[in-house]
Amino acid sequence: SASGKLKGNNNVGGIVGLVEDGAAGTFSMTDCHYTGEEISASGTVGGLIGYVNGQWTISESSVETDLTATAGNCGGLLGSVVGNDLTGDNPATNNTSLNISGSHYSGTLVAGANYVGGAIGRVNGTVKSLIVSKVYTTGSVKATQYVGGLIGAPMSKGPQSLSDCWSSSDITSELTGTVKVGGFMGVNT
Repeated sequence: SASGKLKGNNNVGGIVGLVEDGAAGTFSMTDCHYTGEEISASGTVGGLIGYVNGQWTISESSVETDLTATAGNCGGLLGSVVGNDLTGDNPATNNTSLNISGSHYSGTLVAGANYVGGAIGRVNGTVKSLIVSKVYTTGSVKATQYVGGLIGAPMSKGPQSLSDCWSSSDITSELTGTVKVGGFMGVNT
């Protein structure tokens, strides 16, 4: 567990800031918690992990703090989950997967750009799999576009599964006109 006030530039997380592209192995985070005054960064910020790469299982973890960023790719739990397939555009041969369960974010999340979610900001690239279960968010999320109460933009080409998740977060876009904002997801492509 960690607490306090955290300030950084990019790839900032309450527990882990950056997991490098091409990270090998399987990573597990269980019963990890961040509470504190605030986490602030320029962009790619998450309450638990800022930039995620590799095979991750996260369970029974929580973040209770405010997050602010001048840019995007921000999430209450995870900022950006990125798949980097070195052999082509195929999720089956990718090294990145995420299974997150029994976790939550509570607080005010404000970002000055796109891809912002109460739990996960952005899932991008050829992520092998995305499994989200029993994850919830409360508080508020404010950004420009691709804003969601749970996930801002799960834009992965791999399989996705979401179950028993909910959000009661207030969602606000700073833009007018046609924007991609949702109580659960900002966009799913």
